[in-house]
Amino acid sequence: MPDRMNQYPDSETFSLKPDLSPAALEATVSRILVPGNIMDRILERYCCRLQERFRGYCSTCPAPEWGRGLILTPEIRSQTEIYLPIGEIQAAFRYLLGRSTRYKPFLPAFSLFSALSWPDALGRFNDPPDSSNPADVIRELAEDENSRRIFIASSLVPCRYGGEFGRYPLQAGFLKEWLGNRLQHGLAGVEVLDAACGSGEQSYELAELLLDAGWELERCTVIGETVEPLELAAAAHGWFPHDRAREASFRRRVESILAKGSGSMISFVSRDIRSRVETGRCFDVVICNGFIGGPLLNDKRVVRVALRYLAERVEKGGIFLAADRFHAGWRKAVPVGMIKAELESAGFAIVDAGEGVAAVRL
Repeated sequence: MPDRMNQYPDSETFSLKPDLSPAALEATVSRILVPGNIMDRILERYCCRLQERFRGYCSTCPAPEWGRGLILTPEIRSQTEIYLPIGEIQAAFRYLLGRSTRYKPFLPAFSLFSALSWPDALGRFNDPPDSSNPADVIRELAEDENSRRIFIASSLVPCRYGGEFGRYPLQAGFLKEWLGNRLQHGLAGVEVLDAACGSGEQSYELAELLLDAGWELERCTVIGETVEPLELAAAAHGWFPHDRAREASFRRRVESILAKGSGSMISFVSRDIRSRVETGRCFDVVICNGFIGGPLLNDKRVVRVALRYLAERVEKGGIFLAADRFHAGWRKAVPVGMIKAELESAGFAIVDAGEGVAAVRL
């Protein structure tokens, strides 16, 4: 595989400011995605092998060929797996993604790699392909840049990640009052971290909230962090090529926020919250909503590590907040009591923010 994955700038230097112009969007996308036809001899071999597999599947497998609306049964999955193993298809897609991106993509975010069978994977496509032949699907993605962009964006910034504004009104009301009190007590400035910010809706809302609480622009900083550069592109540029309705709605809302001048205080940075940040920079507010206890962060050991690293980034007297209205795992795999206990052991006092968890660093 080419060394293209190592050409992406390191996460400490990759930062974007809000900019909804087409030129800014294209400049960012060209930094993270490879343009044009990326078919090569290795992909061609993958396609030939999968074409043979698919031919045998069609001529031998008793299960019905996948189509929109097909109800999958254990029999369909097991029979398909005999003739068209998902592991071989995933290997081809893994290589395709390595060829498509200028960084190492976060593969667990692709639902394809957790699919039990190829029919399951097809059902998870944002816009299911016309052909159920994996060789045809991979060939089209390799040769057609626009189709490939839509596929990657729909996988890394999918509709199922939520994405609307105003998800945590009680938390926002609490934080507005808390920030107002800090202003009255003479705090020189305020720095806010939106950890695991996704496509950035909450980062914009936090900037708007600071202004509504009475803070001056030049005294405020809001940083949205996510491990996935495609999410940074969505957040900074309002880019959702797989969902134009969401893109239009997002841009209208962001334009109204940026019209207040808040764009100067917002930055989006690529960083993994499961890794310790060595800069020593601390924030008055650290928020991590919609992530802890979800499908990408629910192992208790990893959650404890992430919480410890996030706690280290809260300024003394600052506050940490986390809420999640998407994942049942928030209440099952990662109980709220466990999160509170971890924060208390890190020197925080639990407070009531109306929803989720809130804790002040003593």
